[in-house]
Amino acid sequence: MDQRKHTVIHEAGHAVACNELGIMNDSLSIIPNVEEGSAGGIAVEDSEEVFFVPPGTDPFSPENQAALQAWAENHAIIDYAGHAAVVVLLGMGDMSDRSAMRHGAYSDFENARKRLGNDQERMQSGKDLAVAIISARHADVVSLAEAALKHGQLDGQEVEVLLQHAQGLISQEELQTLFPHLLDKPSPRD
Repeated sequence: MDQRKHTVIHEAGHAVACNELGIMNDSLSIIPNVEEGSAGGIAVEDSEEVFFVPPGTDPFSPENQAALQAWAENHAIIDYAGHAAVVVLLGMGDMSDRSAMRHGAYSDFENARKRLGNDQERMQSGKDLAVAIISARHADVVSLAEAALKHGQLDGQEVEVLLQHAQGLISQEELQTLFPHLLDKPSPRD
């Protein structure tokens, strides 16, 4: 298996899950980062490990606790979606910790575990939802992966427009008008 293909499918899976959950991502890259030891990555707009409580409210109020739980669950689904894409689209492994470790997604699974307080039921639910999103939107993952392979790195707006194009929400002509470079930009390896 080509490492670039594995990486791009993984990262596109994260980006599609962000889109499905209404969470913006700032970028998608398959350019290796030697300093971080990563083959690629996405930057999610609100992925800070700290959930911010609105000023002047009780951090332990039911509303804030519910919002924190929803935030953690959504980000766990995004964490799992990269590996889910590899499982669903490439047929590699399953959604177990062992498979995640074998296929370079263990840190994503560890992040999800921390977000969900090691709650096995919530973790399984997050994995199941990630697989469902990727299964339903596999064509979007493939389309985004092809663009990322061609360009190496995409910003958040490019990701959103490419997903809208893949879903038929904008035409080829509109894509050409909005981001003409996406249609002719060479790969960083060319």
